[in-house]
Amino acid sequence: MSSRNRLAVLERTVNLDRVAKLHHLLQGAATASLHDYVAPQMETGLLSDEVLDIARAQQRFSVVLFLATLGCENLPTPNDRHQWLTVYGVLSQAEPPDALDQLNDKLPIWWLTKAMAAPASLSAEALKQGLDTCECDLCDLDAAFELTFDFARFDLGIALIESLHAAELDTQAWLHVANTLVTRFTQYGGELAPSARLPDLARSFARIADALPNVQALSPIKSMLALKAAQVYLRCRHYAEALRECDRCTDAQDQPEAGAIRAQVEKKMRALSTA
Repeated sequence: MSSRNRLAVLERTVNLDRVAKLHHLLQGAATASLHDYVAPQMETGLLSDEVLDIARAQQRFSVVLFLATLGCENLPTPNDRHQWLTVYGVLSQAEPPDALDQLNDKLPIWWLTKAMAAPASLSAEALKQGLDTCECDLCDLDAAFELTFDFARFDLGIALIESLHAAELDTQAWLHVANTLVTRFTQYGGELAPSARLPDLARSFARIADALPNVQALSPIKSMLALKAAQVYLRCRHYAEALRECDRCTDAQDQPEAGAIRAQVEKKMRALSTA
């Protein structure tokens, strides 16, 4: 492991500890202890994007709200902190659903949050129409897709991807979306339990691969996305789909793992046939 990678692992370990410590302190009533911990930590990265990201991925609502509030009040450029404060305030029911109106309804995260916070008020068709009218940049898409990972709402993720298909997103933007999803999956995919919505994550990887042009330069990326889809389908026990995605793993770097997935699937299918 390179020194840069070791440093990244160490920093992530420190940030995981920070989130755990904050979660513990916020559960108690010792305000002085919380202040004593936070004051020096603010000088050494407590308000970094990664700490907030970890808190979100772990669904530590109180920590997310605390960090986002601190960020709004103390960062020279709070960037997305107000957005996360609003979104998590609504989703944790610390704020009423209409607090979402503080955000621009042309952002996909507005529609995804509304779909989670007040599903009865938003039909699938209304969600589709809302997403189709969004006007956003790549950072806005990052936030929206990260939110679907935070809450394992991959049904909303695939809905957003289908909307992007209809909008004929350009290749560079699709590559950006692919990187966002793969990065998030690499960081947190091991913690995802099988669920009725998890296959939509596999479909998302596959649909992004479909959106990329069939040119040699993009072949390794399309193969890698197929491998991610196969991994998720295997976890979901969608064996036929896993085999289909293994067939699309054409890059030599992906074929050993694709072969291992195929072997696992075939073994499980044989067991099912003799049960």
